[in-house]
Amino acid sequence: RRRSGRRRAWRSWGPGMMDKALGGGISSVIEEGERRGKSGEVKVIHTLGRIPPRRVVVVGLGKWEDFTEETVRSSTAVVCQGAATTES
Repeated sequence: RRRSGRRRAWRSWGPGMMDKALGGGISSVIEEGERRGKSGEVKVIHTLGRIPPRRVVVVGLGKWEDFTEETVRSSTAVVCQGAATTES
């Protein structure tokens, strides 16, 4: 039972903790210029067994000063559309 509690704990991590758990996978995507964090950008990162999910989705939300409820809504829609067309 202890294992299931540990498995749930990763869900409350922030992006820095997730990046660390993925061995810098998120920051390397940004550093290599694959993604810049612009609103609507989506990148699927394979976890290679480092955390329970096989993949994580990283979504760009744009600049903080431009962040609104609409940013969240449109980014969520982009992710949902992608998920609907992606094989598991």
